[in-house]
Amino acid sequence: RIRYERISKRGENHGDVTKTFSQFLKEERGKNERYITEIGRTADAVIENRGAEQLFTSAIARFFYEEVLPFFA
Repeated sequence: RIRYERISKRGENHGDVTKTFSQFLKEERGKNERYITEIGRTADAVIENRGAEQLFTSAIARFFYEEVLPFFA
């Protein structure tokens, strides 16, 4: 439910703001969404997005400063 609310709030894609929760769930079960877990297994790093927005943005910042920025130092 948290992910749905964030997507609706951002409104990045056409229809996100007006999309119902049931429409969101239907799309989540779609073909592309089924491959996310498989793709994630090949990732060098994973940032979880399962809690408060502040925790997620903190995790992104931590990843940037610890993993990305050192490449440019």
